[in-house]
Amino acid sequence: MRRRFLLGVAVFGILIILPSLRFSSGPEDGLSSETRQTYLFLKQRLDLDDEMLMELARLIKEESARNHIDYRLVLALIQVESNFDAHAVSEMGARGLLQIKPSLARFLVRELDIEWKGPHTLHDPKENLRIGIHFLSTLKEQFGNLEKALLAYNVGPTRLRDIVEAGGISDRSFARKVMREYRKNILLLPDPEKKDKGS
Repeated sequence: MRRRFLLGVAVFGILIILPSLRFSSGPEDGLSSETRQTYLFLKQRLDLDDEMLMELARLIKEESARNHIDYRLVLALIQVESNFDAHAVSEMGARGLLQIKPSLARFLVRELDIEWKGPHTLHDPKENLRIGIHFLSTLKEQFGNLEKALLAYNVGPTRLRDIVEAGGISDRSFARKVMREYRKNILLLPDPEKKDKGS
């Protein structure tokens, strides 16, 4: 009799616990395939808590779509520019995930309504991504094709125009590196053109 009573208590306890387990299985639950895969992609590369990783996954998806850039290209650019190091600083002073120079960022933040708090603003992953994605989109519009946009991102738009006027582009290695990573990401991550439910 006592054994039957204890079994009943155990079953009752399991029935109470099961609903909570269903709704707490993982931070990526309820997301679109695109955002979920981006979150998992970032989790393997960035040493940040799950909440921040989720925010960055959403931000990359939303800002890329807003700026008509494939989010997988943005991830490729981060890989080449900083190897996913939000604290990276280049010899030329470019900072953060997308390696943006403070002198350029001070100009771009006005277009994005981002408060400029000095160069360390660029070490905030969210602000860095917003600025960098916007800049890449602007360059794509200015130069008319992706390769030139990537080269301009690397050397600066004025310098690229000077190079073109002086006889053409001889060093395309940066654009090739980004495109190589981009092709890898195309195989790993879902197509943004495929509509998906969720955030």
